[in-house]
Amino acid sequence: MPLLLAFLLAFAVQPPTRIAANSGAGEGPVWHSDGYLYFTGNNRITRRHHATGRIEVWKENAGGANGLLFDREGRLVVCEGLNRRVVRYEKDGALTVLAERYDSRRLNSPNDLTIDAKGRIYFSDPRYGSRESLELTEESVYRIDAPGKITRVAAQSRRPPAPQRSPRLLRYDSLKIWNWRADWELYGDLHYACRC
Repeated sequence: MPLLLAFLLAFAVQPPTRIAANSGAGEGPVWHSDGYLYFTGNNRITRRHHATGRIEVWKENAGGANGLLFDREGRLVVCEGLNRRVVRYEKDGALTVLAERYDSRRLNSPNDLTIDAKGRIYFSDPRYGSRESLELTEESVYRIDAPGKITRVAAQSRRPPAPQRSPRLLRYDSLKIWNWRADWELYGDLHYACRC
């Protein structure tokens, strides 16, 4: 309740301000220490400079980019739903594919992600829209330990929630309520997950 109260008070003092228009869904917002807010929409990655307000397209044809995060080394990690993979943009601009298959089958549509204290990436892999080209029978949450090395950490038949790094997460999905518990302090890992 204190967090909700703080959120409400913050908007009572200053209402939200639109920072970009015609940017599509406006998903995956993430700040970088260079002063830019990166976000996705309309199959591109866009960024807005905090001090100047300047908006520019950072990446066109971004593979249906959705979830974005920067790792500890400042590299951008992206869930590409249309390309059905998770990638990382290196500091020199090179692209590294981190995950695109599980058990030799293509991922569904990576959507959201988080990075734990050990630098491992967790991502959700639901499928929205047509289910015709699905190769995996479940929509799951996976962990990337190294490029190409992924582990399924939770599996459900429909739409897993976005993984988030917090002691406890209650997330509502359009089809069900999921209750996630993670003991990040002791294990730095997803310790327990269930649909309650």
